[in-house]
Amino acid sequence: MLSSWSSEEDCCKWIGVQCHNSTRIVNILNLRMDKFDGPIPNILSNLQNLKSLLLAINNLSGTIPEWFGRYKHLQELDLSANSFYGSIPPIWEIYLP
Repeated sequence: MLSSWSSEEDCCKWIGVQCHNSTRIVNILNLRMDKFDGPIPNILSNLQNLKSLLLAINNLSGTIPEWFGRYKHLQELDLSANSFYGSIPPIWEIYLP
């Protein structure tokens, strides 16, 4: 998927990215099975309006970052089939529906 991403193109046209029709703000990020390694990239912390974050079936590892608590609009989260350990950051529990 990431091979379709170009800084010269509107990010809302990238594979795995969906944006709100009128605001053009990223609200769905589907990076399932995209062969990511290591911890969840900190760059995702900038996407505060995400409603859906799908990172399943990668090779992600480590803990779930504290900044996940900033996802106030998140309705769907799929981190399955990765290698996370530890607990969900306490601040995130405040925002669970």
